[in-house]
Amino acid sequence: LAGEGPDQGVGKSLLAAGTSGGAPAVAARVGRIRVGHRADLVTVDLSAPALAGTSVGEHGAASLRDAICLAGTASLVRDVWVGGCQVVRDGHHSGWDRGLSAYQDVLSELSRPAV
Repeated sequence: LAGEGPDQGVGKSLLAAGTSGGAPAVAARVGRIRVGHRADLVTVDLSAPALAGTSVGEHGAASLRDAICLAGTASLVRDVWVGGCQVVRDGHHSGWDRGLSAYQDVLSELSRPAV
């Protein structure tokens, strides 16, 4: 996040561990927005109650990042790109309906009496 102040908060360490810190574990070029790196990105709903009291201004980056890392839930997620392809738009996963249908088919099959 832009506008880092002297107090960068615990969220910075958590975010680094989950992004660039995790890259060696999966032997992948991830964790940075850079040419040649995998583009896995997420946007969050900045108006969500979990982010109340944070700001996106020059001195708000650390508090916003801390709130996302420490109080964030899946409900904050608005959009997601994996490998540069958008898979979640406005909180709806592009494969949700297909996955739900497959799940229901399996449940149906499992509930049939054995022959």
